[in-house]
Amino acid sequence: MNKAGKTIIMTIHQPNSIIFEMLERIILLADGNVIYDDHSSKLKLYYESLGCIFPPYVNVMDYVMM
Repeated sequence: MNKAGKTIIMTIHQPNSIIFEMLERIILLADGNVIYDDHSSKLKLYYESLGCIFPPYVNVMDYVMM
């Protein structure tokens, strides 16, 4: 929700790290199925809980989209 209390919905393919950090909530789809629906700041921790290891200084979205 923005400052005016409105919900904003947008589609971005592989946002850079600055834009990614600005997102409050993200929904990731794979083959039409929701694979993640939560706050963007929790995405890396979620993938790490699945066993993914992120290289240092990598953009989380670049890695997730591979």
